[in-house]
Amino acid sequence: YEILSDEKKRAQYDQYGDSMFGGQSFHDFSKNTGGVNLDDILKDLFGGGFGGGSSRGSRFNGFSSKGFNTGFGGFGGFEEEDLDSTIELSIPFEKAVVGGEYSFNLQGETIKFKIPHGIKQGEKLRIRNKGKNGRNGTRGDLIVKVKLGESEIYQREDDDLYQKV
Repeated sequence: YEILSDEKKRAQYDQYGDSMFGGQSFHDFSKNTGGVNLDDILKDLFGGGFGGGSSRGSRFNGFSSKGFNTGFGGFGGFEEEDLDSTIELSIPFEKAVVGGEYSFNLQGETIKFKIPHGIKQGEKLRIRNKGKNGRNGTRGDLIVKVKLGESEIYQREDDDLYQKV
């Protein structure tokens, strides 16, 4: 507080960081966990883990999954359901260039969404809550991989349009 409340000291702090003041060296825990990986701990506690894997060797063996699960009646992992669905959708050339609302039918449901102008071949759009239905009533997202239709009049190169001759 003493440093940040003083305008001059704050400017120095903003420019040089906390090392200039010889005081608190605030540690960024997101960069270094001192050999303990949170995902490893969560895997040991709950089984399965929460994605990402270990970024370091597993140095921490404080809990064994066998011992911990046995002590609490073996309550297994919290494996997350993958409710997202991916489809490839052909978009008319003109609609891809100018953008706008577009709709299509998927398994008897009409899905409307907005196409951003200038979308390119292979880009992906996320349509919220149009993926698979989950066990607990939640619904995943629909990932649309764009396949551009052809134009008889125009040819596109990156963001440039050329009229065919």
